[in-house]
Amino acid sequence: MEKVKNPYYSTFLEKGLIILRLFSKDHPAWSLTEIAQGIRTNKTSAFRFVNTFVQLGYLKKHPRTKLISLGPQVIALALAFSQTDNLTEIARPFIDEVSQVHDLTVELALFEQNILVVVYRRDARDASVPRLPLTRGTMERFYCSSLGKVILAHLPKNEMTKILRKLTLSVRTPYTISNKRDLLADLQKTRKRGYALTGEEWMLGLTAIGAPIFNLNTNRVLGAVCFDYMATRSSMEMIERKYKELLLKLAKDISQAVTIQN
Repeated sequence: MEKVKNPYYSTFLEKGLIILRLFSKDHPAWSLTEIAQGIRTNKTSAFRFVNTFVQLGYLKKHPRTKLISLGPQVIALALAFSQTDNLTEIARPFIDEVSQVHDLTVELALFEQNILVVVYRRDARDASVPRLPLTRGTMERFYCSSLGKVILAHLPKNEMTKILRKLTLSVRTPYTISNKRDLLADLQKTRKRGYALTGEEWMLGLTAIGAPIFNLNTNRVLGAVCFDYMATRSSMEMIERKYKELLLKLAKDISQAVTIQN
């Protein structure tokens, strides 16, 4: 954890929030010992944090294994955020129209304080496209998803470098880019063409094309939108040829609407 020199900064609250951020799809449950190690404190202090979160409903403890996982209040909080966030509300009608007219699966991600979270998804009528959960906020999304790549590619160089330093390029599939030099080359291509392409890098069978959303007054990237496809039914070349202009127009329309509102 970085030391913050703000006299009004609560390191106690920081530790509590770090506990909640330990949980992910790949590691949904933790023991008390693991949590204590994760926040670099003793088990007694970790127990106080965990017990408080359990009583408030943000964590839950398995009665037999004693393993700790996220509780229902976290879901309620995430849903409340996604439903009230300004960008989500502005983007929703644009996404719904494109999804309905073109029968596409469309995802929206927000980017803030180096965190990427998928907050809205409109599924295609085509049942073959996998129905994925929201709230995927892990760092891996930055390097193996079209949403993460296109955001990274359009950040100022110093901010992109800071995020890349923290990334561990785990191999999720045989197609995942696991070398930072190769990733940087891919990000340069992404920035040049204005959209990102991923072919089964995050999940086997899933390909995607993503474009950034900006505040046009500041040219600051706020998030991204992407189309998802089944790799067995749509080649990357076909996706790029058929849908890149539609995607770029969708991202531009959302960016313009967000800029007007702000």
